[in-house]
Amino acid sequence: MKYIINCSLAMIAALLLVNTTYASEKIGLHIHDPWIKEAPPNATVLGAYMTIENHENKKFIITQITSPLFKKIEIHKSVTKDGMTTMEQRKRIVIHANKSFILQPGDYHLMLIKPTKPLKHGDLVPLTFTLENGKTIIAKAKVKKVLGSMSPKKE
Repeated sequence: MKYIINCSLAMIAALLLVNTTYASEKIGLHIHDPWIKEAPPNATVLGAYMTIENHENKKFIITQITSPLFKKIEIHKSVTKDGMTTMEQRKRIVIHANKSFILQPGDYHLMLIKPTKPLKHGDLVPLTFTLENGKTIIAKAKVKKVLGSMSPKKE
């Protein structure tokens, strides 16, 4: 009986990890902990963050991100010049061989523009990442409440 309980707990733990890590074994990219900052229901732009890991000996280039829940998604980078912070749109994300690329508040991030419906804490948002070679990776980002420091609320 103890063996069955331990196996069940191990299986539940594995399923929880799968929920926050999305991978394409054929491609060698993994998307970890994708999340979206919860915003007021009338917000027209939201931010998305995650870590993308490349486990191959070649670089990958993400050229487009889409979701059926947003009119469009843009890649942005926060840049500070002369004491003024602005966001600059980027056309792609390059994940170098055996490296990680972090999208986080105050740096690279995704701008999710014109949601098709209001999103609240706990909602899952499908995101499709298209690579330069045409292959795709699908992930689900969780909408999370954010504390003052832009860290997602622990659940």
